[in-house]
Amino acid sequence: MITVELRSTHHRFTEVVTTLEVRDDGTHRVTGSRSALDLGESMVAFPGPRIISFYDDPWLWARALPHNLTSPYLHAVIVQESPRTVQSSASAAG
Repeated sequence: MITVELRSTHHRFTEVVTTLEVRDDGTHRVTGSRSALDLGESMVAFPGPRIISFYDDPWLWARALPHNLTSPYLHAVIVQESPRTVQSSASAAG
């Protein structure tokens, strides 16, 4: 499982805006502001590099989010990550 927080920093105060949790089987849960997270956006993922969508490999997409999010208002932080026990067909092929 992997958990990524989208955080907003105002002066010295940091607030968690959105949390994305992706389980090994690809099921996921988004809490907080859904508008801060665009699951339709493609990401550059490693190994590769290669372009993936959330629906290709939700776990790898979440893993790539901190490196791909470019916003002056938000940053992504992986707060929990455990090795996958199930790999998607997209990541196994790539």
